[in-house]
Amino acid sequence: MPVKSFDLPVTGEQKIRVVYQQPDVSVFAETPLIVMLHDFPGGHKSSCDGLFDDMEYRMAAMGLPSVRFDFRGCGESDSTEVEFCLENAVADLNAVLQWAQHDAGHRSCIMVGEGMGATVAALGYKTETVRAMILLWPALILNQTHFKGLFTREKMLEGDKSEDGHVEFNGHRLGKLFINEIYQSDLTATLQKIKAPTLIQHGTADGDVPLNQAYFGRDHIPGMADLAIFEGGVHGLKGLNIRQHMFLNIEYFLGRLLKKLDLSSKN
Repeated sequence: MPVKSFDLPVTGEQKIRVVYQQPDVSVFAETPLIVMLHDFPGGHKSSCDGLFDDMEYRMAAMGLPSVRFDFRGCGESDSTEVEFCLENAVADLNAVLQWAQHDAGHRSCIMVGEGMGATVAALGYKTETVRAMILLWPALILNQTHFKGLFTREKMLEGDKSEDGHVEFNGHRLGKLFINEIYQSDLTATLQKIKAPTLIQHGTADGDVPLNQAYFGRDHIPGMADLAIFEGGVHGLKGLNIRQHMFLNIEYFLGRLLKKLDLSSKN
């Protein structure tokens, strides 16, 4: 399973760290690229309990190539955490998709987003290239996630007093632009554009992203939406038994999709 890591230019001065895995053998006529999008704060190496490490291994076993990367301001990519914003994250995703199509030769992709990575996946959705969406504990109503703590009077005063408008939040420095994006975000129209089959997985005991966000996604995505709810599942669906069932759902979902794609490519 060849794996390579490289820096991909996004702007004239900034790059993002990318990890690309190409399986030894692909058994499908059309093989979409699995694009993994991490939560924020975080990075592709710090996804919940090694989520993307396991995902990469399991996708390779299915004959699927995958790519994961750090958004700017995260992990090993350029920029600083305080400069992270959704606008830049979508630009980073677009750079990866452009590389995938023009340099790596992938005509289509399947996006896997966890937490705020699911937000970026929805914002970066392209009907012509995205074959499916897998949204894990998706943050779709941002000002009702754990980030709602940013909008207390105390935090707003803290932002006003800081030189660049940043706020210290749970050990992280969040910038003014990102905070404004959270406050103003409304993904209703964005979700309504998603026509691809979508799998949403969430836990009932998620303290960071409430369960109602999974239902919000299901109710507003017009494409076929499968919803898997895990009773007692915490943020990240941690725990061996729950995580195993989560991956079984993903593999079954992808198996059906790939069979359909393979049959259509032969017609």
